[in-house]
Order: sequence, then structure tokens, then C-alpha cells
Amino acid sequence: MIDYTKEELVELLRKHPEKFNEWKADQEEIDLSEVDFTGINLSEIDFSDADLNSSSFADCNLSFVNFTNTDLTSVDFTRARVLECDFTDALLTGADCSYAEMTYCNFSDCDMAGCILSEADLSNSDLTA
Repeated sequence: MIDYTKEELVELLRKHPEKFNEWKADQEEIDLSEVDFTGINLSEIDFSDADLNSSSFADCNLSFVNFTNTDLTSVDFTRARVLECDFTDALLTGADCSYAEMTYCNFSDCDMAGCILSEADLSNSDLTA
């Protein structure tokens, strides 16, 4: 099993996202807290159960990303384009989603206490508790 640094994982996500998903399948815990993903395009990535606390997805294009049961406390989604992503049971407390387009997303049972949604577009998203 390969052990990557946070910086190496970001490069893996940039260049070979499918290899990240294969690697993640064998991991019990993933700590990607305080990582800067700004401006990266991510599609069909599995971040489920990961620690992404205080990371930045500002100006990212995210589609079909699995954030199920993920710690997204204080994450920056400012101006991000987030389409059809799954946030079921995620922790989004204090996250900044200002000016983000978060459409067709599933936020079922997601804790969004203190989440900043200024000018955010949540059209067609599921916000049921």
C-alpha cells in the first residue's frame, strides 16, 4: 500500500483522479484537512468519510463527487460549481458557500449549522433532514 503526503494526493487528484479512488478504497482514514484544492476540476471523486476540515474548494468545478459522511467543517466553497454531489450525513458547519452554484446536490441529514450561503444557488438540491 502506497502512503502519500497531502501534496502528493493533490497532484494525484489533478492528474489521475481514478487512481485516487482506487487508492482510497484501501484506506481506513484519509486526512486532507487544510488542503488547497482551489481551481481544480474534480469529477466522480470519492471523498466519503474523509477529513477535509478547513480545506478550500474555492473556484473549483465539482461534479458527481461523493462527500458522504465527510468532515467539511469550515471548508471554503466560495464561487465553486458543485453539481450533483452527495453530502449525505456530511458535516458542513461553518463552511463558506458564498456565490457557489450547488445544484442537484443531496444534503440529506447534513449538518449545515453556521454555513454561509450568501448568494448561493441551491436549485433542485435535497435539503431534507
